[in-house]
Amino acid sequence: MPPLPELRVSSLAELAAQLRFAPHLKLLDDIDRIERLAADVDPEANYPEEWIEFRVTGLRRDLPEPITVAGAALLADLSSLAERLCEQARLTEAELAARLSEQGRQPALHADALAERWNVSRKTVDRCRKRGLIGRRIRGANGKTRIVFTPESVRVYESSQRESLERAAEFSRIEPAIELRMLRRAERYHELFGCTLNQCAERLAKRYQRSLEAVRQILRRHDASGAAPIFDDPGSLTRLQRRALLRAEARGIDPATLARRYRRTRPTIARAIHLERARRLWAWRDAGALEAPRLATFDRDDAHDVLLGAPAVRAIGVAPAPSNVGALLALARSTPATPADDEQACVIALHFCRATASDLASDLDREQPEARTIDRAEAMLRLASQIWAWLVRAQMGLVLATIERRHERPSEAMRTDDWLGAWRSGVASAWPAIGSFDATRGGRLAAPVGLAVDRALAAASPDPTTRATPRLRTDEPIEDWRNAPPWSAALQPDRRLRPRPERDADAGRPPWWSDADADARRVLGWRFGYPVEGSREAPMTLEALAERLSTGRAHAPRRLRIALRTLLEAARLETSSAPGPE
Repeated sequence: MPPLPELRVSSLAELAAQLRFAPHLKLLDDIDRIERLAADVDPEANYPEEWIEFRVTGLRRDLPEPITVAGAALLADLSSLAERLCEQARLTEAELAARLSEQGRQPALHADALAERWNVSRKTVDRCRKRGLIGRRIRGANGKTRIVFTPESVRVYESSQRESLERAAEFSRIEPAIELRMLRRAERYHELFGCTLNQCAERLAKRYQRSLEAVRQILRRHDASGAAPIFDDPGSLTRLQRRALLRAEARGIDPATLARRYRRTRPTIARAIHLERARRLWAWRDAGALEAPRLATFDRDDAHDVLLGAPAVRAIGVAPAPSNVGALLALARSTPATPADDEQACVIALHFCRATASDLASDLDREQPEARTIDRAEAMLRLASQIWAWLVRAQMGLVLATIERRHERPSEAMRTDDWLGAWRSGVASAWPAIGSFDATRGGRLAAPVGLAVDRALAAASPDPTTRATPRLRTDEPIEDWRNAPPWSAALQPDRRLRPRPERDADAGRPPWWSDADADARRVLGWRFGYPVEGSREAPMTLEALAERLSTGRAHAPRRLRIALRTLLEAARLETSSAPGPE
C-alpha cells in the first residue's frame, strides 16, 4: 500500500480535517474540483486561502485572518489532498470507472501505464505528483491500494511540464559495464584518498555525467548485496540510536565523543539530534498538548515583551515539590490566593507560551529543522511548565478543601491510601482545567478548577461511614507533582540537577549543588530558569545564554555541556559519599 502523503501547507491540512465527515458524493465532487484547480495554478503566483477553499469545496467562507499560499507549495500538496479525500471516501476502482463513464471520460491510467507512456521510471511518476499531477487513491477488487490518474489530469500536466518530461525520457539507465567501472574507481578512491561514499559518488557523478543520487544508490546497493563492501558504512541511525543521542546531549556528552561512538561526522550527529528534538515537538503539537486559547494580542510585535514581561509573570519562581505528605499539606494550606490581575496575567502568559511553541513547531522544515527555532520553542515550553505549575500550586488549597469536603473529615483523619488517591486525582484534573481557562472572559481559576476537581473525586470518594480511618501518615513519601505537561520532564536536565530546596530543608542541609562549581550553577540556572544567586529569570535560549555569558553563540552549547558534566559529577560524588543504612 503506498503511504498516505503528508500535507505541508497548513491551510490544506486544516481543510482536509474539516472534510473528514463530508458526505461520500461531496468528497468525490471535491476531488474533481481539485483536479480542475491544478490546471489553473501558476507556480509563480500567490493565492489567498479563501479562494483555495472555494475552488476545492465550492463554498464561500469568510476567514478572520486568511493566509496566502505560494503557487508552487499549493501544487505540491494538491495531489496529497486529493489522495487523502479518496482515502476518506474509500474510493474503489469500480466506482471510479463508473463515475468517469457517467461523465463521458476515458478510464484512469495506472502508474505503470503512465510511466510507459512517458518512457520514465515509476519514481519519476511519483515525483510528478509533487509538481501538479493529481493522483487518485483507489482500492482494487483484491483490496490493494493503488494510485491512478485521469486522462484529463495527465494531459494538463503534459502541456505544462513538456520540457521536464522530455528530459526525463531522454535519461538512459546505467549499463552494467559502466556500473562495474564505477565500483572499481570507487574502491580506488576509498583506498587511496580515504573518500567516503558520498565523496566517491560526487566524483563519479561528475566523471560519468550522471546524477549524484543515481551513483550513490549504485554504491549502496553494492555494499548491501553481500559482496565485499567498499565502505564501512554503519547505515542510517535507528530511532533508538537517535533517542540515545538525545539523552547523551542532555547529559552534556561532547558531540565529538558521540561521533566516534556512532562512526558518524559531527554534522550528522547534530542533524540527528535536531530531527529528534523536532519530532518531539511535532508529537506534542499533534497530540493537542500545545493547544491553547488564542488572543489577538499574541500577533502583536511586542507580545513577547509585554505578556512575558508582566510583573506577576516575572515574579514566578520554581514551584516547590515537597517530598512527603506532611510537607505537602503545609504547602497547600500556607499558599496564599493569587490576586485576580496577577492570575489573569499568568494564564495569558501560559497560553502565549504554548501557542508560540506550536507555531514554531509548525514552521520547522521536515528534513532540515532549524536549531534556533527548536531552541526557542523548547525555551517557551520550559517557561510554560513553570507558569503552569505555579498556577496549580495556587489552587492546592482548593484541591485540599474539596478532598476534605468529599470525605467529610480533615485530611489528618483519612486513610493514607484514600488521601493519596484523592490528591492525585484532584491535582491531575486541575492541570487541564487551568490549561483551557480563557482569562479574557472574566472569572477566576477557582471556578473551573473546583468543578473539575469535584467531578474527578465524585466517583472515587469512598463512603466515610463504612470503614475505620486511622490517621494519615504525614511521613509518607510523595512523587513530584510538577511534571504533568508531557514536555516538562523531557525538557529539564537530569532529576539530580533540578532544584528541590524544600527537600533539602527537610533533610537539614543546604542543596548539594551549593558547593559545586559556581559558574556551572549560573549557566544551568540561566538556561533552565532556576534561581541564580537569589534571583530568577525565564529559561533562556542558547542565543540569550551566549549574550549573558558575553560569548559567541557557538560557544554557549559548549559552556552548557561543561556545566552539565560538572554538576552531574558532583551529584555522583554526593551519592557515593552518602552514608548507607546502619
